[in-house]
Amino acid sequence: IKTGAARIAFGAEERNDFTLGVQIIPVGISYSDITKFHSNVTIRFGRPIAIADFIAEYRRDPVSAVQSVTGLIDTALHKLTLAREHLEIESVVESLNRVYKQELQVELAKRSGQHFSDFSVTKGLITAVEWFYQNEPDTVRQFQEKLTHYLRNLERLHVKDEFLQPHSNLTPLAHRLRMMTVLALGFPFYVIGLINNYVPYMIPRWYTRSRGVEKSMYATTKLVVGIASFLLYYAVILSLIQLMFHSWFLTTMYAVMMPVSGFFVLHYHDWVDAYRSHLTFLAIFYRKKQLIYHLIEERKRIMEELDHYRELYFRQTGLAPGKN
Repeated sequence: IKTGAARIAFGAEERNDFTLGVQIIPVGISYSDITKFHSNVTIRFGRPIAIADFIAEYRRDPVSAVQSVTGLIDTALHKLTLAREHLEIESVVESLNRVYKQELQVELAKRSGQHFSDFSVTKGLITAVEWFYQNEPDTVRQFQEKLTHYLRNLERLHVKDEFLQPHSNLTPLAHRLRMMTVLALGFPFYVIGLINNYVPYMIPRWYTRSRGVEKSMYATTKLVVGIASFLLYYAVILSLIQLMFHSWFLTTMYAVMMPVSGFFVLHYHDWVDAYRSHLTFLAIFYRKKQLIYHLIEERKRIMEELDHYRELYFRQTGLAPGKN
């Protein structure tokens, strides 16, 4: 965190004899996936930091006052975002989000009688892993090896962790048949959506990868490049439609349909992915039951170990659900 916000606030107050009543409001923005289109975003607002509370310190030592306010901003933003103190724990937190967050969310709700948001649970996981990393780093490394081994086995078999959870149910045959029918009927619209949107959709992805854009700038870069690529591509297609049919009504209707078909393609991909995942799991389950049972046992051991670490963390820190 830089000192710019604090210096601007103090400068404005000083020029107006500290009568403005300037307050700095920390705002934390967190994405479920900073690189993915249509990912969820959480916006959290912190307590206002009143510059008037630091007037006396600023008059004695402006540099000290600026540093004090900047420190408060830094502390607030760490509480309002999913920031990690140690980058080494990032892979551990991401893995736990995949296999443990949902179960932890349910367990904490049972124990406290409160609902915990995705942000709160993820923030709690980060805080807990940070604590273990500082106090028992060997435990974190050893457990990460077990978790990585389990996730690699899932990836090799193309099986999702959710299928191995105790309360998961196989999709009924009737539902699979309905999904197959929907996919078959929607396929022509899917092809139309691809024709209208595939090229401009892929250009921003190609640009960010080929240019080596930093992960934190993926979304912004893809947004800017995407606006340009979609406008240009749509303009070319609509010009061709107008030249071919000489009908502004048809061209206008096609212009409305192009982005709509693009959103349909995104949903169709999700449906296909869910359907394919179920079929893959069913095929492996009926052909290699012992392998699936082995994965279920491996997952069970990991969950038991995580529950043990959770209770240890609560005892050592004195924290409890609903009180921290």
